[in-house]
Amino acid sequence: MNRIITIVLILVFALGFTGCTKIASNILNPNNDSKTSEKLDLQKITSDTRPVSLTVPSSWKKLDATQAKSSCLFVGDLAKEQYVAVISESSLDFETNLSVEGYFSIIKTNMSKAITSAEWLNEKTGTLNGQPSIDVELNGFAGGIKLKYLIKIVKSPKAFNQILSWTLFSKGEENRKVLTDATNTFEIKE
Repeated sequence: MNRIITIVLILVFALGFTGCTKIASNILNPNNDSKTSEKLDLQKITSDTRPVSLTVPSSWKKLDATQAKSSCLFVGDLAKEQYVAVISESSLDFETNLSVEGYFSIIKTNMSKAITSAEWLNEKTGTLNGQPSIDVELNGFAGGIKLKYLIKIVKSPKAFNQILSWTLFSKGEENRKVLTDATNTFEIKE
């Protein structure tokens, strides 16, 4: 478990990606069992370094991100192999008119170099809290371990933000809903 976290953090954050907006969606049963509408206990976790937060299941904890210096928030449930990292980069560090699509192109190029057999799927443009966003899936190998990433890129007024969630590939469908719901609670106060 710790090996997976270490490998993913080294690959993702060593590339220097970055990224750290408002939806408080209900996080329901992660197995998406239509017979139950029981809500999970939720908690809001805020970054110690940036005005960024996620609302996640109460079983999730802040994780040690000392190896991930560009991460402003790293949370997850180790036992269930569910992880989300938020990274933020100042828009001042990029071309003045760089769009969310242009920023995503940079991230896609960098991640494709770090992830073996990278397979990008289901790219969708949209908005999160009125800000332009892109959702995409990435399957591939990091350190010999096959992972599924669910990635959201959001362009907020002062930053480009990455909300990177991942799990073992074999748990991708089982963990999809809880990871997507957590990602969609991203808030930033700029």
